[in-house]
Amino acid sequence: FTSASKGFKSGGTNDSVADINTPFDPEEIWSYEVGARFQSEDGRVRLNVTGFSMDYKDKQLTVTTSPNCLNRCTTNVGSAKIDGVEIEGIAQITDSLRMNFGVGTLDAKWDDIQNLTAGVEEDSQLSRAPDLSYTIGLLHSFNLASGGSIDSSINYAYKADQESSGQDSTTLTIPSYALANLRVAYTAPSENWTVSFYCNNCADEEYITG
Repeated sequence: FTSASKGFKSGGTNDSVADINTPFDPEEIWSYEVGARFQSEDGRVRLNVTGFSMDYKDKQLTVTTSPNCLNRCTTNVGSAKIDGVEIEGIAQITDSLRMNFGVGTLDAKWDDIQNLTAGVEEDSQLSRAPDLSYTIGLLHSFNLASGGSIDSSINYAYKADQESSGQDSTTLTIPSYALANLRVAYTAPSENWTVSFYCNNCADEEYITG
């Protein structure tokens, strides 16, 4: 499949008293996608692959230090581009064991800085754009002779380092982190109730989200 679409974020004026007369223009974006969906003959394996590209014009950014702003305000910086690939899959390994996984890559960069007062350079990092993230999980189901069932799952997720802000002077580099979650659940034969035990961030990873 392929698709192309155009969107925009409206412009306006800043709402702080100090910068009430400081306007900013609309942000425009062209988004392109190409992808494919695969499924094995027996339906036990499914795979989705998508490549995308987003071209921004007059991209908006909230800045805290700029000659054009007395306080925190929104301004237009310039043109930016984000290219990426997403891969998602499900594999029914056995009748009782299923695996799911996903991988995403991003290449986000500024193409043309038109507002030199925004505190952004062409090699500055876009915010919230880790170059790699992935997840993998296993789900196992076991039917008991009594009629009940035990379902257990484990999931592992990784996200590469990223910037908290697009402005060089205010950004915080969020280090990469990985999380492991575990869950075991018992469902009664009547299926009227379930009891579960779970562990989120089982490795007690310390991480920053924002």
